Amino acid sequence: MKLKQTSTFRSLFSQGSGLFLLLIFIIWLQLTIACLHYGKQESLLLINGFHIKLLDHLLFWLSQISGGYIITSIVVMILARSYPVQALTAMMTSFVAWYVCITIQYNHFPDWKSPSALLGPKLHLLSNPNAQPELNFPSAQAAIVTGLGVYLSWLFSDKFKYALLLFVVTLILLYSRIYVGWSFPNDVLLGSVLGTISGIFCIVWLPGRLSSWYDRRTLWWQDMIIAILRAAAICTIFVNIKNFML
Repeated sequence: MKLKQTSTFRSLFSQGSGLFLLLIFIIWLQLTIACLHYGKQESLLLINGFHIKLLDHLLFWLSQISGGYIITSIVVMILARSYPVQALTAMMTSFVAWYVCITIQYNHFPDWKSPSALLGPKLHLLSNPNAQPELNFPSAQAAIVTGLGVYLSWLFSDKFKYALLLFVVTLILLYSRIYVGWSFPNDVLLGSVLGTISGIFCIVWLPGRLSSWYDRRTLWWQDMIIAILRAAAICTIFVNIKNFML
């Protein structure tokens, strides 16, 4: 399969990537209406209150996958061998989305309080309150998941079924953050918006530059880059899974 190497801004809004962005925008609109109408606490209780016991464990583990390190490592591991430039771009997209959110969190919202701290027993929490993120507005996890979704939907934009699949996966991972009681809807909303902006920025600015840089490496260095990407991804996945199980 031949993947895209470079992009124009217009190409982001065509075919599969355009469909993905349209569906994500609809989710933003729904979350915005819920937050404006009910407020962040009541909207969280409304969404968090829909629970099916059989799904608790599944969505808890999915929320762990959406934590950034694992989902990024899975994407890098899949792409690295055959599409190393695209793997590097995906990794950089995650980093940009994470860095933007972390910068905003610590510089502008250092007094953010977790849902469990504000809502206590009214919240359906699926983990120890002490394990919740220290700061989570905007949600870096939501930014990384959405940023990767934007990038991958552009990468496979000629396949509408991939765009739909990526949207469903992104939606489930975003929802899992609210379902387990770790994020307010507005945390996820702003994180997703910033992730989309980060993804678009990386699509427009990075692929051509990374492709040119990679092509100038010797064959030995290209093989070494692939090996490092795959090894780092596999180690990251196993280390994080081990921590979750413990």
